Amino acid sequence: MTFAFRPEIFIILGILLSLACSEGLNLSPGGVVVPGYVALCLNRPLELAVTLGAALAAFFTIKIAGRFFFLFGKRRFALCLLSGLAWGLLFRAFAPAPGAILRIGGFLIPGILASEMTRQGALKTFAAMAAVSAAVFLAGTGLTLLLGAQERRAEAAYTEILEGLHGRNRAGIIGEEYTALTTTLGSPEAKLLQLDPAAAGLMARLLKDAGVRRGAKIAVNASGSFPGFVFASLAACRTLGLDAVLVVSLGASSYGANIPGWTVADMLFAASAMPGAPLAGVEFAAITPGGSGDAGKELDRAELERAALLAQSHGVPFVVPASLDEALALREAAFKDCAVLVNVGGNHPSTFASEELSRMGGLIRPTDAYAGQGLVGNFLSQGKPVIQVLNVRQLFRQFGIGKD
Repeated sequence: MTFAFRPEIFIILGILLSLACSEGLNLSPGGVVVPGYVALCLNRPLELAVTLGAALAAFFTIKIAGRFFFLFGKRRFALCLLSGLAWGLLFRAFAPAPGAILRIGGFLIPGILASEMTRQGALKTFAAMAAVSAAVFLAGTGLTLLLGAQERRAEAAYTEILEGLHGRNRAGIIGEEYTALTTTLGSPEAKLLQLDPAAAGLMARLLKDAGVRRGAKIAVNASGSFPGFVFASLAACRTLGLDAVLVVSLGASSYGANIPGWTVADMLFAASAMPGAPLAGVEFAAITPGGSGDAGKELDRAELERAALLAQSHGVPFVVPASLDEALALREAAFKDCAVLVNVGGNHPSTFASEELSRMGGLIRPTDAYAGQGLVGNFLSQGKPVIQVLNVRQLFRQFGIGKD
């Protein structure tokens, strides 16, 4: 799957089809919850292997234990759960990437599957589980395609932007490890994820989950760390009929938009001139230097001056804040009528370097707990949701995007 799908669809279908199999054919597909979780992992062979391996190991453990102890009923079921949990922990410790089923489905899935195997036999259980899981996967994928039409349109729009940017600059949206515009360290693996068109589908899904309605204003605050997610957010906004207000800072972490002459601002202005006007309707409120205090004191002075002239030529204010409070005030003024904040990357005004907020990714519901902690904290305390693009590898795993 290359789109952000809804796991709950697969779980509900798994329960319904499992019941149908049990009642109609008198065969258990490993328990009512197992096929749904297995279907979620069919595009992740490593995760599936870890889970099924733990279940088989637990099954043989119970078979051996049964030779020495009298196991039946709740006693046998409890031992299956404990054995599946133990083997799952062991396999997870040695697996290159822990399986989502062991992470999401709790460590009980292998034990539940092992319990069913001890009751009706391994071959019957695996055959029924495989058939029901395949049916859940096909039906769930079909429903996801049907319900995710807007997400797919956002992905298509984002793909056109990516291709256009790569045509103008071979670097595309991936930068270098370190340049005069680099502010912090970044993960190359995380930066590569923004090349997946599913990034735009994910942003559309998150915006829909935030409850925004067509015509609403969306604040997009971004550094240069994840330029792809900036475009993914704008593509999602256009697809959903939302009006985006944009403030970007030039500083970027490693492998972000840190190439002099090809900053996130350069990319945005280049995309604005593409055929089809993919950024039509975006309100480009301001560009700031980024970096410490959003003032860019540690960044290349000549490059900042070039960017200021570029912004001026496009009629966009280039603002060098005198303080962090001024950088925050600039954004609050630009975003005063916005219903949701999309925060891409971790520029200084966004969270005031709050460690707790900087660890959060995805949709953050309103709360007063972070009042005064930058733009993100202020939006939340005002009763407005925030979509934060940080820890993207975890975010992709959460929505089942990508493969091993």
